[in-house]
Amino acid sequence: MAPLEIRHRSVRPISAKHAQASRFLQQSQFAGFTTFEDEQQLTDFVSRLEAALSQPIDLDAVTIFPGASLGVAIFPTDGTTREQIVNNADLAMYRAKDTVGRQTCYYEQSMDDIARARRMIANDLREAIGRGELSLAYQVQKDVATEEVSGYEALLRWHHPRDGWISPARRLTGCERSDNQDENRLLGCR
Repeated sequence: MAPLEIRHRSVRPISAKHAQASRFLQQSQFAGFTTFEDEQQLTDFVSRLEAALSQPIDLDAVTIFPGASLGVAIFPTDGTTREQIVNNADLAMYRAKDTVGRQTCYYEQSMDDIARARRMIANDLREAIGRGELSLAYQVQKDVATEEVSGYEALLRWHHPRDGWISPARRLTGCERSDNQDENRLLGCR
């Protein structure tokens, strides 16, 4: 398989014996599929994708240095349907995005557990206002030199009926990938 050529948001295979590339609905994502007989063939395919997706692109007088995060899922180990494979590759891609300096990540079962926990927190958080689980706490702000009160910081606290007090870090992790921007603003997630 030859590397993919990427120009003006288009993705197409230059030549491919056992691979195809197809666009997702989102403008910045595509799925690449290939068959392989051994792990080295897969590694070579991923290396070619990494190289193709990091080549400088000259547009008029500007050179763009693109980057990409790749998620890899393998049939049938990581899923037995196309949907499972794509979803698991997506989880792996987000792990690669979240890890500084990492361009490619292979799917691991633990990613499902993490994603499931995030979805549960996000769903619970959507219902927290209606159930009266959120409260504000105020923290005094002082001038370091004089120790005089200079203001107050309002802190959103969440007391979950099952898990008790939820830390802000866990709350933010649960909603950071939520599609509902209004909810995110209301809950202080962005």
